Amino acid sequence: MQLTLSLPDELAIAINQIANSEKFICDALQAAIQKEQLNNPPASKWRSIVERIESRDFDLSDYTENFNSDRESFRESFNFGNKTE
Repeated sequence: MQLTLSLPDELAIAINQIANSEKFICDALQAAIQKEQLNNPPASKWRSIVERIESRDFDLSDYTENFNSDRESFRESFNFGNKTE
C-alpha cells in the first residue's frame, strides 16, 4: 500500500539521503506504533460497551414513562438479601 505524507523540507531531504529510506521509515513507524500501543492500551471489552452506551441518547419512545417507573420501583424495592423488619 502506498501512503502520501507531507513532511517539512528538511526532514524529507534527510530521509532521501538514507540508503534504504523505505525500510528506515517502516521501522521507525512500526516502533512508534508499538510505543503508542504500550502507552495507550485498547480499552477493555466492558469499558468499550460502557463508552458506547454513555455516548448515545436512547429513545424508548412511548415506553419511556413505563421504563422510568419500573426503574424507580426496582430501586425502591431492591435489597441485597438483608432481612427488612
